[in-house]
Amino acid sequence: MNAFVCVIRKCVLLWAISSFLLIATTVAQGLATYELTFTSTWSRDTHPTDFPSGPHFSFLIGGTHNSSVNFWTTGQTASNGIRQMAERGWTSILQGEVQQAINASNAYAVIRGGGIGNSPGSVKKHSRFIPHGAW
Repeated sequence: MNAFVCVIRKCVLLWAISSFLLIATTVAQGLATYELTFTSTWSRDTHPTDFPSGPHFSFLIGGTHNSSVNFWTTGQTASNGIRQMAERGWTSILQGEVQQAINASNAYAVIRGGGIGNSPGSVKKHSRFIPHGAW
């Protein structure tokens, strides 16, 4: 269970950092350009106890949003989308939550990327967009 919790913490941290960087780039320049690389070192060597068969990561999912919306906060219960992503690898509920924030003018974009079929491994996401309005 500790290995699973460690992986979830890393995924959530990666998602939060990428969201912050995307927002900062968008606000500062009006054009957001980013490259996000997620590299997993999770393996039987790094986590010899309870390492699962067929280790993998689901698709990358996240969003650019302002401070009016949170999908998780340290010490608080995460949104259902974050929970389902962490526990089951389902990304559609979180994508819907980000879309709701977009509809409420509290977010700009859903960010989606590939998954890691086998761990260790890596996945890279490139994207570029021009915001259509200020938050």
